Amino acid sequence: MARELYMNGYGIADLVSLEITRDKRTGKTKAPQVVSFEMKLSDWRRAIQQGFRYRFFSNKSIVVLPLAEAVKAMELIKTFRVLYLGLWGFDVKRGEILQYYTPPMRRALNPLANRKAIDFLRSTL
Repeated sequence: MARELYMNGYGIADLVSLEITRDKRTGKTKAPQVVSFEMKLSDWRRAIQQGFRYRFFSNKSIVVLPLAEAVKAMELIKTFRVLYLGLWGFDVKRGEILQYYTPPMRRALNPLANRKAIDFLRSTL
């Protein structure tokens, strides 16, 4: 499930996915995970700021940029890694996403905001 999501104080994520999976060993449903995406055509520095804000309510946050901008943003790949903020590039000519760094799922920085995001997404999707 995915959609745009506004979280008061944290901005509007361009796309948010609610991932619900099962434990392979037990078959039990795992806790839902929120993945947020910030997409920019330019100004990748601003994308870092916005993408990081989404970490407050998301278990994973990823910045998606056109390929040329993503290559420029690679200058700060260490920053993306320290912030657990993903960096993907979109190759328009090939219609492909290149994953430069995809962080692991982590606990949201604000568990209450994470719970609100999960409840909102479940109620609207």
